[in-house]
Amino acid sequence: MIISATFSKPTAGVFQKFGKEYLRIKAKVVNTEGKSSYFLEAFTEKQAFHFNKTEEEMLAFIEENAGITFKACVIRTENEESQILANKKGKITKIVKKLPSPEQIEKFSDQALSQKVVGLNQAGQNKYKDSTSRLVKHAEEINNHQTKKPISSSKNYIIPEGRPVPFLVLLGIMTPEGRVIASKYDKFRQINRFLEFIDDILPQVLALKEKEEKNKAENENKTSTQNGQHTWDSQEPLLPLNIVDFGCGKSYLTFAVQYFLTSVRKLPCKIFGLDLKQDVIDYCNSIAQKLKLENLLFKSGNIQEHKSQENADIIITLHACDTATDFALDYAVKHNCKAILSVPCCQHEVNAQLDENLKKWKKKNVERLSSCPSESGSRLERPETKEDRPSATSEIPESAIPEDFSLLLKYGIAKERFSALLTDVIRCDYLEKHGYSVQLMEFINMENTPKNLLIRAVKKAAVNAKTQKADTESRKEMEDGERAETAGGKNFCLESRPKITKTLEIRPKILEL
Repeated sequence: MIISATFSKPTAGVFQKFGKEYLRIKAKVVNTEGKSSYFLEAFTEKQAFHFNKTEEEMLAFIEENAGITFKACVIRTENEESQILANKKGKITKIVKKLPSPEQIEKFSDQALSQKVVGLNQAGQNKYKDSTSRLVKHAEEINNHQTKKPISSSKNYIIPEGRPVPFLVLLGIMTPEGRVIASKYDKFRQINRFLEFIDDILPQVLALKEKEEKNKAENENKTSTQNGQHTWDSQEPLLPLNIVDFGCGKSYLTFAVQYFLTSVRKLPCKIFGLDLKQDVIDYCNSIAQKLKLENLLFKSGNIQEHKSQENADIIITLHACDTATDFALDYAVKHNCKAILSVPCCQHEVNAQLDENLKKWKKKNVERLSSCPSESGSRLERPETKEDRPSATSEIPESAIPEDFSLLLKYGIAKERFSALLTDVIRCDYLEKHGYSVQLMEFINMENTPKNLLIRAVKKAAVNAKTQKADTESRKEMEDGERAETAGGKNFCLESRPKITKTLEIRPKILEL
């Protein structure tokens, strides 16, 4: 039985056959409803597409494409690995390599233990270990369908390994036996880490929702309340938690949150996922239908244009690129969301503004030097040539850059990271000023991804309707002031923007919404 297959090195016939410029296709066996089938993931330069095939269809797919539409194909079964290769002339070669059986693995392990007890010399041990460990490791991957156990079996994950979870199986993270696939283990940890963040704020969110429902019930029944007939019952079950995931992508976390709330915490919820890519949305809806999840819905659309009759209790954004995060945070504030969990991504906006400002400051510095003969000397008496122009930020005179930030802006990579951090802390400050308790936290280890900062914000319980009205009025005054200042020729409202944005002459999107 084929466990996995990888197709690479596409030929010119790929587009003609599939209608897309696939660069690579990966296939792996999955067991659904007691039957073996294959999950295929096809990659173009910027997108990934998913589809399923039966065992018979998979065999036919290999026969039609291995060495024909793809010059290289690696196929693994329980006991062998086959490589199908095609050269420039179209000649197809098949190389088969036998893999060790479970009995051989046990034999190798026993031998390694015996040699250790006997005590071979160090050189002999190293040579033996190298020769056996490669075989053992490779065979274990095949016989466990490319799975591995957690580094620490004592780790208490919210979704533990060893027990099959339907959505993880369908998304290709877990086998039907409950083992996490090796290549997806970082994603498995990421999911559990995110659920820990949700679990931490859940009591606060439920308390805010209970208070909201109580106030709503009292407002709707003023007459009954005045007569002493209170209709609110603290034992009455809460309405479902309303959760929105902006930029949901393949929705690993969306499905995880749904499973965590309904199956682990036994809380009713309604979850809505939004993404720009229609093919991704179709894929997510198909998974939801297979799992028969009626409280989970996905739609394609833009965050800016999203409208809903119900306010969200929790808003999630995971790697919503650049200003998409700002639109999501602004939506959360305007719709009185109780909690926000946002992992920003690709903060290009401020960096691009700083690039423009550096050009402007350089121009001002050249003009200043031109107007001062003692400083300009003979260099500026002749027309400026290409060689005279600075080609990098480091060549711009420091006098043209705000002194306090000259070192941070001097080197490209430092400026890029500074811009990203500045964007995130301004976002945090924005949320705090609108009544949220905010934390900036490490999401996952830097070794997995550099995009590892999470903004977690929870609405403060003390923020009531009166305070919200004052915030709205203050916000309107700020916007009116900004328009007035802009009309007067200034770039931004000095009274409403952090000092650092004035100095650097930047306008982060979150402060413009």
